Amino acid sequence: MSRSLASLAAVLASVMAVPAIGQQVAPAEPPQRPERPVDPRAKAQADAILERAYAAHDSGRYAEAVQLYDQAYAVNPDIGTLLVRGSAKVGLDDCAGALADFALVEEELIFSDFIAGTDLYRDRAVCNMTLRDYDAVVTDLINQTNQVPDDSWSWMTLGRAWGQTGQPAEAEAALKRAIKLAPEDSDPAYYLAIQYIVDRRPTEALPYLQTAVRLEPGNAEKRSLLDTLERELAEANAPSSARANPGPSTATAPAASRTSAAAAPIGYPPIDPRSALGRGIALYLDGEYQQALPVLSEATQAAPNDARGFAFLGAAYYILGLQRESDAARERALALDPGVLRMVPPP
Repeated sequence: MSRSLASLAAVLASVMAVPAIGQQVAPAEPPQRPERPVDPRAKAQADAILERAYAAHDSGRYAEAVQLYDQAYAVNPDIGTLLVRGSAKVGLDDCAGALADFALVEEELIFSDFIAGTDLYRDRAVCNMTLRDYDAVVTDLINQTNQVPDDSWSWMTLGRAWGQTGQPAEAEAALKRAIKLAPEDSDPAYYLAIQYIVDRRPTEALPYLQTAVRLEPGNAEKRSLLDTLERELAEANAPSSARANPGPSTATAPAASRTSAAAAPIGYPPIDPRSALGRGIALYLDGEYQQALPVLSEATQAAPNDARGFAFLGAAYYILGLQRESDAARERALALDPGVLRMVPPP
């Protein structure tokens, strides 16, 4: 996006006043800031630096852009410079710095649902998704989609955030809106499939996951999740006589055996029954879901790349009615291993 000073000036547009039904209201005056003396020479010098900063920013050279924005702001402090500097920091994954810049902008500007010509809401949502502040993401992307209703990325990310806050109906609607706006993008269909899987609606997930793989056939993660889902649905729909002998019942097997059987597939190391993961799974299999939570949380901290801990943690949260926590744990599990949820036996 071209970032001319003229477009940045749109940040200072007037707040949109919403009249009561039938009420006639005069156009609102723009929010006023204390006047600051502007040195024409300093402004001209800052403008010259900003032109170089915009070129670096648009080319993806975010570190260079941030340095130039720093120089421009030192010469001529301006909230527009803070705004684009925050955006460049998002590109560097410096969310703390970006949010600090956005907070400085908020101190000087009365925000409305119309911050035309900027990426503030989107940029802040990127950071807050990283920080897992899903409520903040929802707030910003509701504003963004009101402002730019055909922004498919914002609808998709809003759907993901709504899913994380335990609002599956809103998540489903937003993700379907994203699919309609960007039918050739595989990600909205993929995330809708994940939402359905998390909601235990695998049959509804299947066509969307098939679409995601058709649109992006080289994506190994999406292909793996589709293969797993198709296999599980085939097994679930097979006649009972055709199913493989499941072996000894896990209900009567010793805890250590049940732990190994539940979560020791090919590609994973054996589970030590004395470890946090082993003890947490044993508690889960015994139906002690509340007691399993802190133990499984400990397991995910001890082995943050082991999807099994997140899978069992998400299942325990789900059984206890903690939807938001369940969705977060399951999404993390799926990101680590698209097939991991099949390891978790139903309660």
